[in-house]
Amino acid sequence: RKCRRAWEDPLGPSNRPFAKELNQVALGIAALAHDVGHFGLNNTYLRNSLHPLAITYNDLSIMENLHCTVTFSILQRPECKIFPVVSRSQYLAFRKLVIDMILATDIKTHFGALSDFRLRLSDPTFSLMWELARSSGGTSKQPAAEKGRIP
Repeated sequence: RKCRRAWEDPLGPSNRPFAKELNQVALGIAALAHDVGHFGLNNTYLRNSLHPLAITYNDLSIMENLHCTVTFSILQRPECKIFPVVSRSQYLAFRKLVIDMILATDIKTHFGALSDFRLRLSDPTFSLMWELARSSGGTSKQPAAEKGRIP
């Protein structure tokens, strides 16, 4: 659901130029950059060895923070500025979205998210068909037979 929203919803005010496209670019950049600069060691090793990156990022999502740093260091280069016409607030929202998506790739958070997803699917009040209809532009109201189900 978050991915569909990120793909379709505008980033910032919808009357701003490229509001919807910014979300789509953010998804693409996060996907391409989620392992940029990776040098083969995992967060646990870096944390346990007191690697300078573990110190820099306070032991939190060390490699993922590095991927974000490298990504935005590249995007800040004059020859790589791909958003010359977006507002500062749109760029900051874009940056936050990319960072959030890259940080979400930390395996430490994966199992909790997967557990939450499975729990939601096992809830008898959850309707995947209603979710699909709603996210594909169908009715925004729940069908009468599904009132009271968790959206």
